[in-house]
Amino acid sequence: MEHVTLKDVAKATGFSITTVSRVLGGVDYPVHADTRDTICKAAKELNYIPNILARSLKTQVSKDVAVVMPSITNPFYTSIIMGIEGALSAQGYNMLTYLTRMNRAKDSELVTSLRGKMIAGVIVAADCLTPSLSNSLLLLKKSGIPFVITDYTPDLSEPSPGVFFDYRRGGQMAARYLLEQGHRRIAYATRTLDRLSRRGLKDGFCEVMASLGAPFGEKDVFISRSKSDFDASAELAQLLLEKAGQYTAVFANNDAVAVGMIAELARQGVRVPEDISVMGFDNCVFAKMSSPALTTVQVPAEDMGSLAAKSILEELAGKKVEYSIYLEPKIVERRSVQKL
Repeated sequence: MEHVTLKDVAKATGFSITTVSRVLGGVDYPVHADTRDTICKAAKELNYIPNILARSLKTQVSKDVAVVMPSITNPFYTSIIMGIEGALSAQGYNMLTYLTRMNRAKDSELVTSLRGKMIAGVIVAADCLTPSLSNSLLLLKKSGIPFVITDYTPDLSEPSPGVFFDYRRGGQMAARYLLEQGHRRIAYATRTLDRLSRRGLKDGFCEVMASLGAPFGEKDVFISRSKSDFDASAELAQLLLEKAGQYTAVFANNDAVAVGMIAELARQGVRVPEDISVMGFDNCVFAKMSSPALTTVQVPAEDMGSLAAKSILEELAGKKVEYSIYLEPKIVERRSVQKL
């Protein structure tokens, strides 16, 4: 079926294309009520769909915001996207989602796409930033297209505004919480420390352990190089089991790893928290679904996405945003950590 145009609606109603365009384009122009009703009724019967792209080209105003994330399967990034979408749609903006990191060879394609499309702004997760993408975003910014970074503060040549989480403080809070529960022999389980966020989390944890005199060193840090959280969790649980009886608690770098470790420990006959306490980091949906429910450090991912979108919207409204927002961690107590 051919696309119905303004010309088709004009022919069906007997009104000029100009009048039809004013009515269906939402232009604030006086049109008789009967005329408006006739045109709207005909448009509905003909299944007329406005050509938003053509309208954008004509007005030079885009309603599309590019959102660049490393994953949509990780609940953390899914929550960020939900926050972004909710804030953008409330103001009539659309979200164009790009996935990266899985294949770095696609970075050049992403850069080309961002430069070639008519977009209003860009929201990008810090994990996605490569030198080529960072340079492209800075060029877009100079041409009047703003961008906002989420998750953690990246190492860029030019400081850029964003909505960030204090991972170091999150690690500090986790260590302090476990120590307050009476634990002294604590293991640290993490995937490869190839991200600033993971390194910051570990550094904060180690700082508190050292400052409070807890017996903790690099030998108590277990690292998995597996590419998936669940594969890593099984490997980390096995490493922990090899040190049977040495630890009363373990802190994992995210909830997916923590929940996977609980499942693997249970399969090996180790009870949580009776035999060993397990603490996670994120407070994603997995934390509530695990058995026992997971005690964790909350990262307000959906709020992060919502605030990032609102920051972009402020820029698009003509307000210069030169500040960043830092979100604080919070302990969420459930049943996977026992008090000794």
